Amino acid sequence: MRLRFLVVFVLFLGLVAFAQTTIFSDNMTNFPTGWTLSGTGWTKKSDKYYSSSYSAKCTPNSSYSNNMNVTMEKSVSLSGYTSATLKFYIWQYTESNYDYIYVEYYNGSSWTTAWSRSGSYQSWQQISVNIPTSATKIRFRFYSDGSVTYTGVYIDDVVLTATSGGGSTTKKWTIMVYMNADNNLESDGIADFNEMEAVGSTNDFNIVVQIDRASGYDATNGDWKTCRRYYVTQDANTSTISSQLIQDLGEVDMGSYSTLVSFVDWAKTNYPADNYFLVCWDHGDGWYKGDEIIKSFSNDNSSGNAIDVSNGEFANALSQIKTKLGKNLAILGFDACLMGMWEVMYIAKDYANVMVSSEETEGADGWYYTSFLNSLKSNPSMSAVDLAKAVVNGTSSQSTLDVIDLTTISTLTTKINTFATELMNARGAGYSSTISTARSNTIEFYLTEHIDLYDFANKIYNSSVPTALKNAANDLMSYITGTTVKLYKNSSSYSVCRGIAIYHPTSTSIDSRYNNLPTSSATQWDEYIKGGSSGGGGGTTTYTLSSTTYSWVSTSTATGITGDDQSKQFTLPFTFKFYGTNYTSVYVCSNGFLSFTSNSTAYSPASIPNTAAPNALIAPLWRDLNPSAGGTITYYSGSDKFVVTWSGVKNYSN
Repeated sequence: MRLRFLVVFVLFLGLVAFAQTTIFSDNMTNFPTGWTLSGTGWTKKSDKYYSSSYSAKCTPNSSYSNNMNVTMEKSVSLSGYTSATLKFYIWQYTESNYDYIYVEYYNGSSWTTAWSRSGSYQSWQQISVNIPTSATKIRFRFYSDGSVTYTGVYIDDVVLTATSGGGSTTKKWTIMVYMNADNNLESDGIADFNEMEAVGSTNDFNIVVQIDRASGYDATNGDWKTCRRYYVTQDANTSTISSQLIQDLGEVDMGSYSTLVSFVDWAKTNYPADNYFLVCWDHGDGWYKGDEIIKSFSNDNSSGNAIDVSNGEFANALSQIKTKLGKNLAILGFDACLMGMWEVMYIAKDYANVMVSSEETEGADGWYYTSFLNSLKSNPSMSAVDLAKAVVNGTSSQSTLDVIDLTTISTLTTKINTFATELMNARGAGYSSTISTARSNTIEFYLTEHIDLYDFANKIYNSSVPTALKNAANDLMSYITGTTVKLYKNSSSYSVCRGIAIYHPTSTSIDSRYNNLPTSSATQWDEYIKGGSSGGGGGTTTYTLSSTTYSWVSTSTATGITGDDQSKQFTLPFTFKFYGTNYTSVYVCSNGFLSFTSNSTAYSPASIPNTAAPNALIAPLWRDLNPSAGGTITYYSGSDKFVVTWSGVKNYSN
């Protein structure tokens, strides 16, 4: 008997813990009672309504006017609640991209848009909008520009509910799909969106999509051309998007990394979760931005831009995303071609734990979202690796698709560096032809400079090369299959692939942008593919230590640096290679740094990498120094060295 009582009591507590309260409900029968109106606009109407005989319309006339900005506002109290949702029915016929209906909330200091929409939706739809519990007012605001008018907006059956109790509203996962369909993949984007709707968001995970559409590829679903944010809900229709439209952003540049950061920030703020899965959906071609229209990833037709890997945009995006989230992405996914490269993984390793990607091109249909979302619905507590595996196992039509443990990439990179070093040693020992043959026999991808790393190591291992190189190749292969790659799934044509592509053109003339990648400064791989060799093939080198006498010359007399904020250019006695670029001169700045490209004397340290002047610099000090107040700046130039010292130079302020 006590057991039964306990069960009933626990169930009762569970119900109380998540009780839902209706804050207000209005079917517009008594409108505008309870609402505060501004401007001449919102009016009780009976020509269109959803349930009762009345609705609220943005204008008293048959069509709205130009230059309207009218609101209907209600004060609310959400203190003590954990979440709140505003639901309403809407009929809308407005000028697309120019005349908008907004749902906004006031948090005590400013109004914030929670939802907006323009365009033609000439049937009643229910909209659901999340409202922060910090809100003290909510309002509907109608805005029109200076030309073109239509029927307007009708609102009916407005209900605000709130959830109270001690239960956490944070879900286990938020899946964020950055869907750049502003290109020839527009129809495929619509199809993949409908695959998501087959499952929809649940009590355990959120699915949010930012989708940008193009012109001329797909006329379905109202043929809107702007960028929108949706909260994905379950819907059995396989061709129509029926999810909750949260925001119409107008035309945005999805090829800008700041747009990607903004999307993730919005998703995290409005749909917090224990784990975040970011899907970058679009064209892709690996680490670099080529001259062709498909470049890096997230190609935007309207702007002509894409998010570049080689110039730091990708790294900047991930760094800012990590700051917004306060932690790594659990999964970074590329539903895009050719992104499964070591050069991409090396950048991602500091900002995400697991990566899903393809070495080869993907078919336009990409991932099959319904399958892995159903897997997550069945087991919402699955790990990041298991969810990533569900993506791969649920997608059957691609040439290659892989799950990468990014936490192992640092160790993998060390092994790649050893492999590259031994390749150069072997090349210097006379095995250049053997190495070239192995490269020629290695599987290539759509961009033929991309090869499978494991297959190349395997071809080297099975060649007649020095033992040290064989051992390095074998160690690399073992780590790839035993540790880094958690799952690979290939078609029969790619059976030798193991999930990681790498840049290796057959010519030693490489794309110069490769020098900008962090992998080029972290390893000898770039030196190897440029044709580098280590002559002795791994033999012993004898070093002799000797002292050097410097003939120091004061800059105040020899270089022209006699006062504050000055810079002097010197010709170097040799060619100096700095981050892949050769220099024959250097600027010495009084403020504590050397620059290879700029005579700027700016003394405020900037973030690195930095596109503003001064750039390409070495900064031992970088302070506001004043040589004329004391101290010396001296240099020594010899056949094999160039040395600069700042000695006792005072700060400008003291």
